[in-house]
Amino acid sequence: MAAVSISHNRHVLLACCYALGLLVMLSTSCTTTRADAAAAATSTSRTRRSSNKLPHLQAAAASGGYRTFIVLLERPTGGGEMDAAAHRAWHESLPSKETELGEPRLLRSYCFLVNGFAARLTEAEVQQVASKPGFVAAFPNVIRYLQMTHTPGFLGLLDSGAGHVSTWKDSAYGSGVIIGLVDAGINPRHPAMADIVMEGDVPKRWKGSCHEGFPCNRKLIGAKNLVQRGQPPEDVASGHGTHAATIAAGTFVNDVSISGGLANGTASGMAPGAHVAVYKACGDDRDDGCPDDAILSAMDEAVKDGVDIISLSLGGPFGATYDHDVIAVAAFSAMQNGVVVIACAGNVGPDPSTVANEAPWMITVGAGTVDRSLEAKVRVTAGDPFLGESLADRKGIGANPGAWYPLLYREEGARRFCLYPEWESDQLRDKIVICQAGMSDPEVVQVSYDELDRLKDYASWPAATASIELGGTVLGSSTPAPIVASFSGRGPSKRSPGILKPDLLAPGVNILAGAPDVHRHVRHVHVHAARRHILDEHRATAASAYATGAGHANVARALDPGLIYDVNQDMYAGYVCSILGEAALRRITRDNSRTCLGYGKITGHKSNLNYPTITVPLQPAPFVVVRIVTNVAPLGPPESYTIKVDMPPEVRVTVTPSTLNFTSPWEQAAYALMVSSIDNSPVDGRMYQGSVTLTSPSHTVRTPMLAVVGMATPRPSTGWRLD
Repeated sequence: MAAVSISHNRHVLLACCYALGLLVMLSTSCTTTRADAAAAATSTSRTRRSSNKLPHLQAAAASGGYRTFIVLLERPTGGGEMDAAAHRAWHESLPSKETELGEPRLLRSYCFLVNGFAARLTEAEVQQVASKPGFVAAFPNVIRYLQMTHTPGFLGLLDSGAGHVSTWKDSAYGSGVIIGLVDAGINPRHPAMADIVMEGDVPKRWKGSCHEGFPCNRKLIGAKNLVQRGQPPEDVASGHGTHAATIAAGTFVNDVSISGGLANGTASGMAPGAHVAVYKACGDDRDDGCPDDAILSAMDEAVKDGVDIISLSLGGPFGATYDHDVIAVAAFSAMQNGVVVIACAGNVGPDPSTVANEAPWMITVGAGTVDRSLEAKVRVTAGDPFLGESLADRKGIGANPGAWYPLLYREEGARRFCLYPEWESDQLRDKIVICQAGMSDPEVVQVSYDELDRLKDYASWPAATASIELGGTVLGSSTPAPIVASFSGRGPSKRSPGILKPDLLAPGVNILAGAPDVHRHVRHVHVHAARRHILDEHRATAASAYATGAGHANVARALDPGLIYDVNQDMYAGYVCSILGEAALRRITRDNSRTCLGYGKITGHKSNLNYPTITVPLQPAPFVVVRIVTNVAPLGPPESYTIKVDMPPEVRVTVTPSTLNFTSPWEQAAYALMVSSIDNSPVDGRMYQGSVTLTSPSHTVRTPMLAVVGMATPRPSTGWRLD
């Protein structure tokens, strides 16, 4: 039996973990099919759509009105941790030890990253708790969901240029860095988690632990289960956590391949020398999701244990603003503790404003392709074949390339996603079934989204038939890359329209990695910044900056950028004041005495956060935006940068000054851009994109710039509706 599936296998996870590996390398100096739009495969009636659930509130108890609330408390005076006695006093202040249903009220206590607890409370009881001194905020528990060998060369990791050792070696393979993965657990027996090639001991700053009896080593140095306490943090169902860990930091595994020899080579993570600490915060069943109270516990433990980076391959809420998103609040605290939080842009693209996890103090990563194709074709009786890819076993659906099957496509309801009712399963037999999205079965052939209409038209012909032909692995320029995956979340951000999100693009499709049932394969990272135009899979045209962010990262250049745009916590605080106000600042910083006085001069406008991208309103009246750059080049001769602005002719830009001079490391300098429209009546909603480039004899720093007519106002402070 054959099935065709136009599939968006949801794996921004991969992009997230690749960018994570890039961060690991800089600090030292989702499952795996291609996510295109149309696909063909052999299958039975098991065709189904992959999980793409949005975050939602955890349901209240059937009786009594109890919900799980996460209560955050003020930081102790002078900072630091709240002592045990203070925590105990808060716990004892709860209305009772048990609810009327006999369930324990107190569920969790948070002592390091934030101070607070999770408890079963009614809305009325939350109001009673809120009246106590030291209370900051109560967040209803939200359920989030995981975002479901050649690549190092594609990223430039193997060779950084004539006369240079590889970028991997330059960065010591991420040696000494500790990655904290908040995910679905880990398979500790996976060969990519072996410590055979790890050099040296576990860093002395590591304070974490491993679940009793769990086989940790110098690679996998920590493992905790925060969702099923007392149980080992095994990656039971989805393989998602193992996949994430091996992409980010899997060690070298020789001679691996999938599906009868496809993509053969040596597999490794982006930072094979890094250490991994796993914090299980998601249930064993994919539908269980990942509750905020467990995610917060995981982040609390990770920062206390001493990780350098936290990876969140999770979707984020679209409605609640940062001050009502407890994970965004926790990420702010992580930033204050010097820990970088990297998260995924989400899997609900390609529509505008679908980007998730867009707090500016988090690094948000979209998904793109690599220049490797696992070649497959869907041949038809009239017209050109549909070119695509497939992970299918070449001895399976490709074993009889001469066989032709009737085509079936149904538009109504969920059938277009291959979700057919069980009683219709006989209609699928011996047919090629076309789906618009969602097949997670590897036995599919996926073809480009822009071929969807042609494929549907052909399927509508009477007696239309097709044949499946599977090829091998194709590398290089014959496979255009990078292309933004159709499913990848896009901007503009409704919560932060003055900030370009996602921040960057990384490999998120056609990535083969360490899920238990995917024949252990490759985990790599996409990284190359604007060395050629990035295409958009959904539109088959050049991708908007709302899809790519600053572009595909360039690893070699990132190791020696010359200049950076540094942002400190006071700048972030000023930004929060500018878009959400003082009450939000107090919730996010967990400080009821914090005010916005003095922060106006730091940010003042939603476009003036010192971000490494520039998004400004476009209007006839001039608007001035300022950026501060910091020299991070090694000590050497003075370096002078010329500033050049490239924008469409509809946008007038004046830069002051036109050159910046640096004589020592960590020296800072500022430039201002005065931006206005040429037309006195620019078209509302239009977005013009270009760049600001700072060039010296040794470095080139390109900053994406967007000018938006009628740029949206940031969403006001908005929480979850409990009714």
